[in-house]
Amino acid sequence: MGRAAGEGRLSSTAAATPSEGVIGEILAQATVDGRDYVLRRITIASDGTTGWHFHDGMLCGLVTEGTLTHYKSDCRVDGVYNVGGTIVEPSGHGYVHMGRNLGPTPMVLHVL
Repeated sequence: MGRAAGEGRLSSTAAATPSEGVIGEILAQATVDGRDYVLRRITIASDGTTGWHFHDGMLCGLVTEGTLTHYKSDCRVDGVYNVGGTIVEPSGHGYVHMGRNLGPTPMVLHVL
């Protein structure tokens, strides 16, 4: 997944817009059979955004607080994920997307 979530910014190697109000924390990392896995907690403040980005590898996530609103590259909402909701994002520049927290409280997403 490029540089990112562990540095407080959710992006990858080709972020088109900066994130706002995003904090990323690395919770665990491991390499299994030559593949790297990183578990992160991503917190997006109220009215925060990940900015437009893509991932270098597939990402699976679980919303643990708040609501994540997810946008496709054509700016249309392609998902609204509440607590307990899961999301899978494919890798590559063909899947540019953005996440926003439109709610009044922080949104927390655990991703692997």
